Amino acid sequence: MHTFIKNLSIFLVLIAASVTGMQASAQTFPSRPIRLIVPYGPGGNTDLLARSAGQKLGEVLGQPILVENRPGASTLIGTRLAVQAPADGYTLFMGNNATAILPVISSTPAGYQFEDFTPLGSVGTFPMVLSVTPSLPIRSVSDLIAYDKNSPGKLNIGEAGGHTQLLSERLKYLTGLKLVDINFGGAAQALTNVAGGQIQMFIDGAPTSIVLHKGEKIRIIAVAADKRLSQIPEVATFKEQGFSPMTASAWFALFVASKTPEPILRLLTQATEKVVADPAVRERIAASGGDPWSGTAAEFDAYIKQDTRALYEDARRSGYKLP
Repeated sequence: MHTFIKNLSIFLVLIAASVTGMQASAQTFPSRPIRLIVPYGPGGNTDLLARSAGQKLGEVLGQPILVENRPGASTLIGTRLAVQAPADGYTLFMGNNATAILPVISSTPAGYQFEDFTPLGSVGTFPMVLSVTPSLPIRSVSDLIAYDKNSPGKLNIGEAGGHTQLLSERLKYLTGLKLVDINFGGAAQALTNVAGGQIQMFIDGAPTSIVLHKGEKIRIIAVAADKRLSQIPEVATFKEQGFSPMTASAWFALFVASKTPEPILRLLTQATEKVVADPAVRERIAASGGDPWSGTAAEFDAYIKQDTRALYEDARRSGYKLP
């Protein structure tokens, strides 16, 4: 009995020391710069949002946020790096739809589960748009279908990860298009190739596509939103063109390792809430064609799950697996 009480006392002392250590860690966190891993190359939507949110988050936390681009392997390189980092709050991750679905569609073990990450907050959602190279005589989805029927096998589409790939599969399923997939390391590279005419089309989030569309470098022919975008009111939605199931958005969120100590997780979550509520950040998101998130964390979680279920169905129906 005496031994049991002694061992119990030692155990309680260790627990108390651990809790005290966590509290002290949270009180001093952050004491050095924090890195933010972006699994895409510079210039794409994910990178632009990461830098915008990271700058403000650094101001809130009092430490610089160092954005680290780690593209490759359909985002698996950067994602695995984030998962393998110490769960101490000093490594953040900019995730999106692809983060949720890659463990399901990867032909080899992804090296992580979506549950390995905990969202700190949504940076926003962006309607997806379908763009074509301007040299094509295509200004609508019906034009696209007609062109494909007249020139079968001539059209290709850029891919930059699981999300865009599955939306492409959904587009093929709904329209009967026969498209050749061309893989790229990131959205910026794919869009550059659409602008240069090396590939014919690409599905991407609205912000960077709108800039190129207005500069007549690419042509947006359909918007995957419930209503037309104010920045490009001349472009009809997929819904207006008879393809409602193509209504979809890209979501972006800051994540941290799920095993991060609770006090640090709570501090980072509160800091992220301040970032996404900042008028300047929200204005920047809206100006680029996005929708700043206004719901609760629970509502965002439900939104992610609904979106992921739809993408899972695209994967099941098409049988698509990452190469």
